[in-house]
Parts: sequence; C-alpha cells; structure tokens
Amino acid sequence: MAAVRRLFWILLILAVGTVLLVAGFYLKISSDLPEMQTEGQILGLIGRSVEAYRGTQAHETGKKLIPFAVLPREALQAPVGQALLAAQGCSDYLAAPPTSSLDYWRQQLSPGGGPSACASTMATDLALRLLPPTAEHTEVAADRIRGVLGRDSLLAVWASALPFDPDGPTGVEVASQSLFHEAPQALDWERAAELVVASGAYDQVLTCKNPPHLRAMRDKFLAHAAELNPASANDIKAAAKQPLACELPHTK
Repeated sequence: MAAVRRLFWILLILAVGTVLLVAGFYLKISSDLPEMQTEGQILGLIGRSVEAYRGTQAHETGKKLIPFAVLPREALQAPVGQALLAAQGCSDYLAAPPTSSLDYWRQQLSPGGGPSACASTMATDLALRLLPPTAEHTEVAADRIRGVLGRDSLLAVWASALPFDPDGPTGVEVASQSLFHEAPQALDWERAAELVVASGAYDQVLTCKNPPHLRAMRDKFLAHAAELNPASANDIKAAAKQPLACELPHTK
C-alpha cells in the first residue's frame, strides 16, 4: 500500500506540474498577443485587418473603401448561412451546443470532424488574419477568439472576413452586393450556391465565364447541400434547375 500511495503522489505531482507548465506557457503566449478579452476588442482587430486589405484594393481600383461590418444574425439561418456551413461540412454547427476550450484543444491534439472541427477552423482562419508570429500564437489566439465570440458570432464574423479568391472582395456581404446587388440574407439557394462557388472562383462568376462550367460547379454543390440539409432538400433541388444570375436578362 505504501508503494501505491507513493506512486499516486508522484503521478499527482507530475500532473499538477504539467498543468502549471502548460498554463504558464499559455499565459506567456497570451502576453505576446493583442488584447482579446472582449468581443469589441476582437472585432476591432479583425475589422482593421479586413479594412487594410480593402483599402489596398480600393487604392488599386479607385473604388470607395467599404467599412467592415458583421454579417446580420438572420443571415446565419438563411440559405446563405446554410450554404456556407454545407461548404465546410458543418451543417449541424448551429444546432450543436457551443464548443468549450477543452473541445478546442482536444481538436488541436487529435483532429476530427463535427462542430468542434468547424469552430476550430473558423477561429483559426480569423486568428491568421492577425498575422501571429508562430503556430503556437495562432492556436492561442484562435482559442481566445472562439471562446469570446461564441458559436453564432464566430460564424458571423468568419463569414464577414471570408476572402473571395482570386483577388475578390473580403466578406460575404460585399461579395453578395457585388455579384447580385442583394444582401446575403435575401439570397435564395441558387444564388447562395453561386456565392459558394465564387469564394474560390470570384472572377469567373463575376464575368460569367463559361456558364455551363459554373452551373455544373453550382449544381454539384447543391446536390451535396441537399444531402446535408434534408429539411431543405426540395428547395435546394429546385434551385439546381434555375439559371445563373448572370444569365438572366435583367442582370446583363
């Protein structure tokens, strides 16, 4: 019994030492990062990053600088929000409980799927906008962003800072207005799917280059989205029968 007790105390001391070491490392990394204790501080950091990029684009194109704004909450449950989540394989994200810091670090140590993976990806994308000096700083910043913003705000801010490549706008709202002259929350499934396609092929969607190819990309995504969103499957399948926005007479 004495040997067992000694082993117990040794393991306990090692565990406490490990916790203190990790906590100290976390605090050291945190001290190198800008203040991210409140949602306002995080929005300020992300907003300045987005506006800096938009400012460069505005200077190059002569267009007016569009200030950073967070996507309205109603857009999250609208087709555009569901489409963005489907594209990330995260259709159950809004229905799941908010993830904890333990979920986040478990995801970092052993990557998997589900809402925790989605939250980790979105938080990491936002953290990278702040140009952290190391991977460890990125992880700590992402954990702070995820914890402060929470589930819904994390998705809204992530969508508001989403880059549309190549060389497209930053943010779902700006892209939606540019492509369709509509707020993202007003988009139906066919336009939301086009927005998803535009996130990686913005210039092609903007110029309507090769409509059959664009329709094939859109409809492939819609078929995938219908599988992930059975409650909206009929609307999504109907969307695949519609023309592209740029093919309609009134958009030319």
